[in-house]
Amino acid sequence: MKIIILSLITIFLLKKDTTKSSYTFDSFIEYTNNQNNVIDFFLFNSSDTTYYFSGSSYSMKGSLIDYKNNTSHKFEIHKKLNDIAFQYIESNKTKAIEKNHTFATYYYEKEEKKVNQSKQLTIFAYSNKKNKKIKKTIEVIYDESNFKLNESFLSRCAHLRLENANFKITFPYPSKITIKQKNFKDHIFKISPKKDINTQLYIPN
Repeated sequence: MKIIILSLITIFLLKKDTTKSSYTFDSFIEYTNNQNNVIDFFLFNSSDTTYYFSGSSYSMKGSLIDYKNNTSHKFEIHKKLNDIAFQYIESNKTKAIEKNHTFATYYYEKEEKKVNQSKQLTIFAYSNKKNKKIKKTIEVIYDESNFKLNESFLSRCAHLRLENANFKITFPYPSKITIKQKNFKDHIFKISPKKDINTQLYIPN
């Protein structure tokens, strides 16, 4: 799947405001959740982990999350044949967004082991540091490679703030991610092979 920005959108932004921010993406991932079989996608810059874009083929909307500037940029997603176009909607400070939501505080531990010919990274999320009652378990199956993913993609899948963990989370490209939670069915994400892209999204200032 080729990723593009429609020239009409770019021209509109240029006319509206000649000073604008831009984000560059060089990697594209598609992944499917076994709970709904919806294909979602994830764009990121392999050399800059301070931002990423996540989009849904179901809602046809997506968000560009910028950790460095604590900002979320919302886009509409339009499909045209084999291309995807992004139309800017609005921007909000993430701290302002968080005031309207309640986020649980978790404590994390991790372990790594070999499973057959692959490796498995397991992250345990606890709500209590002393009792260590597991709230969620994240299992990542991967093979060794030079390409690395960070906690942003896992946070998106698990609905957790893994950026708050007291250890660095990096792992080679996964083939499967499983999210386990008591009283809920396992969420299994099947990950398509990574695709190299050259895409820029523009934000009017």
